[in-house]
Amino acid sequence: MRQNVVLEFLKTERAYVDKLRVVSHDVFMPLEVKQKAAMPTKDNAIRGLLSSVTVITSLNEKLLGDLEEQGIKGNLGQVMCNFAPFLKVKTMIAINSLLLPSLTIC
Repeated sequence: MRQNVVLEFLKTERAYVDKLRVVSHDVFMPLEVKQKAAMPTKDNAIRGLLSSVTVITSLNEKLLGDLEEQGIKGNLGQVMCNFAPFLKVKTMIAINSLLLPSLTIC
């Protein structure tokens, strides 16, 4: 039973990290390039969002690496306890992203 839960947790975290990478690379980076071309001197909300996604991706890559290092029989509870303080960072990033003004891309 524990093995199934751990495997599902790892699978879910891998999928989440992969999706964060796709959002960063395939969505925000092209939008940033497009906005820079259209409004090179204007504050770049896209850049702020990309930065936020980059931080969240890095945090989750670290979490995933630590989980994989522990493996199926490792101390995943300790990994989560070590990661818990970073959940506050993710929450603040999410809140700040919601407070950004409307995006104008071109």
